[in-house]
Amino acid sequence: MSGMLSDSKILQTLREKEPLGMDALFERYYRPLVVFAESYLHDLQSTEDLVQEQMVKLWSKQTFAGIVPEALGTFLFTVVKKCLYQLAREEEIACKKPGSSSLSDRFGRGRTFGRFRGGTDPGSLGKITR
Repeated sequence: MSGMLSDSKILQTLREKEPLGMDALFERYYRPLVVFAESYLHDLQSTEDLVQEQMVKLWSKQTFAGIVPEALGTFLFTVVKKCLYQLAREEEIACKKPGSSSLSDRFGRGRTFGRFRGGTDPGSLGKITR
């Protein structure tokens, strides 16, 4: 069963370009990555799309060669976090242009990146700095 594969075995199968590795990676990490990203985006559908897109990119680019098994989870969360930062930067640029809508408006929820902008979201922890 793919759910029982260790991170080491998942990486081995991914490096061998076996779909079983991607299935196991998705099964183990998809939900935690979605929960993590959704805490920033506040839009489940957009969050699921973002995480799926990042996993597809990883599979298509085969970027697993330099990853050690102990760092697989950290690597995946870092990939998603960098994508979230990029979205936040794009939102800032879009908001500065006349007639542009913010990222949250384009996603249809009318909410902001409270954590990125120091907003008043009840769950906001204030502005995140690098």
